[in-house]
Amino acid sequence: MSFGANDLLWSSSEVHARKPLFYDEINNGIHYSNAVLFNAISKVYRNIKKAIMDICLMKLQV
Repeated sequence: MSFGANDLLWSSSEVHARKPLFYDEINNGIHYSNAVLFNAISKVYRNIKKAIMDICLMKLQV
């Protein structure tokens, strides 16, 4: 079973000493969003780079 970032956030078993404030929730969201976006952008960059290299190699072989 695969969990997305949102599923992991909601299923976490963190124990809070106090109720999280709105500011705390925003910071948590930004932190996880940055981590997810960084990974996604890295994968997209690698895929684009590979596609460009494949196209260049095909042109050299023709």
